[in-house]
Amino acid sequence: MPNYYCQGSAELVDGRGARHMSAGGQAIDAAVAAAFLAALAPAALDACLQAARQLEAGHDAALAQHQRQVEQARYNAARAERRYRAVDPDNRLVARGLEAEWEHALRELSDAEAELARRQAARPRALSPHERAAILALGDDLGAVWDAPTTTDKDRKQLLRTLLDEVNITLRRDDADPHADLVLRWKGGAISELTVPLRRRQPAIRTGEDTIDLIRRLAVHYPDAVIAGTLNRQGRRTARGLSYTASRVQSLRYHWHIPCHQPSDHRPEGEPLNVTAAAGS
Repeated sequence: MPNYYCQGSAELVDGRGARHMSAGGQAIDAAVAAAFLAALAPAALDACLQAARQLEAGHDAALAQHQRQVEQARYNAARAERRYRAVDPDNRLVARGLEAEWEHALRELSDAEAELARRQAARPRALSPHERAAILALGDDLGAVWDAPTTTDKDRKQLLRTLLDEVNITLRRDDADPHADLVLRWKGGAISELTVPLRRRQPAIRTGEDTIDLIRRLAVHYPDAVIAGTLNRQGRRTARGLSYTASRVQSLRYHWHIPCHQPSDHRPEGEPLNVTAAAGS
């Protein structure tokens, strides 16, 4: 099961230190996937295509403005040249001034032409009808691809990266309704905000100290199966309300580092005890 784990430095929250927060990732991943698939739904894809058309139209309008600027700069340069050539060469002061104006007009023309060329090269390529149809069909197919058994988690991450730049998650565990606040940053700058409910922490399940102490004492004399029978006769149950078996006693011993019973041919010192007496001692 996926899990989100924060290793950030400690911070004070309501006067208490808080660090290493974690949350199950199943609900968060499902919310992000739903937002991703919704972004690729046919209606959303059609809106994206419409936005692309508007972008192309806006670029063409700006391009037309720069073309007019080039035409104006070309006219200014031609006029400056005519004025320079029409001046009397003997009037050198005027000629030098007109020559400077002509050179300035030529630089402005060169700059305008370079900017026009740059913008023409950056013009978005118009999609062909076949490409538009393929994009719209993607919304119908992607849901099935996403849920397919052959699609791995790595594949899904790669699909998400085609549209998402970043996902920021803020956990709100101490609120009345625990939830996670998600900020999705899409490629292109758009931002989506989501709220995902979180399940409350379940109380820790722990076997009683008296039962653990009893197992520790019985394990010196008896194997796990005998210990399980003794616990059941006393009406004891596991932390989850189950009866004891040899494997459950063994699991508790491993967890609490209790050595298992070692049969021996040598009678231990002291008075022998039966199971009931050992359990009550």
